[in-house]
Amino acid sequence: MHAQTGKRARVEFTGRTEAGTLFAEAPSNNPLEFTLGNGEVLAGFEEAVLTMEAGEHKTVSVPPEKGFGSYDEKKQVKVDREQITSDVPLEVGRGVQMQGSQGKPVAAHIKAVDDASVTLDLNHPLAGKTLEFDIRLLEVA
Repeated sequence: MHAQTGKRARVEFTGRTEAGTLFAEAPSNNPLEFTLGNGEVLAGFEEAVLTMEAGEHKTVSVPPEKGFGSYDEKKQVKVDREQITSDVPLEVGRGVQMQGSQGKPVAAHIKAVDDASVTLDLNHPLAGKTLEFDIRLLEVA
């Protein structure tokens, strides 16, 4: 069966950066299930699946604008070290959770640390990266 908007898709996949770093996978014994057209997965991933037949295998390259978006330098915030709770190790690359302007949690990661401040990056860690997906469409229902 051909994949179509509104249908449920079951896929096995691996996702890697262009450098080859694995960032996500769903093996056949624990496939990813989603409804096509509902925006439940990255746009580029969904577009690839919509061109497939059940049982088909495909490798696709997803540019940043159809993945996690472009990297935005404006999404970096410098805060005083005292604003970071003492139980959070100040390590570059470490994920942290901040409180947004409306009290909602916002994910960030530590970009830089100096004696007085911590620079937090609010971009998704894969923003600005082209992603490679190896996809097998197992079923469309």
